[in-house]
Amino acid sequence: GNDFFANCGDLFSCHSIENPDAESIRTVLRKYGPSLGSDTIELILETFARLGALVEKGILSYPYSLREMVNVVKHLERFPSDSIAVALNNVFHFEQHDATTYRV
Repeated sequence: GNDFFANCGDLFSCHSIENPDAESIRTVLRKYGPSLGSDTIELILETFARLGALVEKGILSYPYSLREMVNVVKHLERFPSDSIAVALNNVFHFEQHDATTYRV
């Protein structure tokens, strides 16, 4: 997104918080999806790592994060018969008009 600090950093007391490491993310996802297998959690992690790489390359603009991963896991926990593709589509639905997101 925007460079928050450059735009309004002098108006707030700002603190930068790093993204959690992979093991911390696994722990969080397991808490939200206790019935999901390790393979499913790993696939979600790999998918979002690839999305992160695409953001770094400038192909995608939205930096998908733990919030979206949790939503995928919560979807799969609530609807266990749905595929990961369905859960991802549910989370990415707001990007439906961005052809780049769906092409990737």
